[in-house]
Amino acid sequence: MLFGALRATNWYGDPAPWSTQARGLSYSVLSFLNVTKYPPSLLFLCLTLGVALLLLSTAERFTGRLSQVLRIFGQVPFFYYLLHLALISLSAWVWTQLRFGAPVNFGFITAKEWPATYQPSLLRAYVVWLLVVCALYWPCRWYRNYKAQHGHWWLSYL
Repeated sequence: MLFGALRATNWYGDPAPWSTQARGLSYSVLSFLNVTKYPPSLLFLCLTLGVALLLLSTAERFTGRLSQVLRIFGQVPFFYYLLHLALISLSAWVWTQLRFGAPVNFGFITAKEWPATYQPSLLRAYVVWLLVVCALYWPCRWYRNYKAQHGHWWLSYL
């Protein structure tokens, strides 16, 4: 509600005001939703956190198998975060070593410095994402059960 009220008035919250677009209603809606991410504007935070909290409150009511699986990741988020960083880094190192003959960190080089045979692929990114989530389900489930059975003080931080 705060996002809608502030954005509709263009009064405060984002340095780029929205406007009705001559190309039609859909473009006007996109203009309304187009908020500044960097630096984070008040409207960006209201939109992203507001929608996330609404989705979370709705998702809490689900009780199916998928909900139970996703809840495991939600109960050990930092553990998952650390594991996924390590798994992706190691896998990327191995993949680039095998594919290009040397480890390549695409995050620290420009597109001009990419190996000649490398082509970005959205499908590959989705496959890797799905494989990482599936691979980390069992370690996360184990850790969730470990946390439930042990009362060590440090477990609340991981």
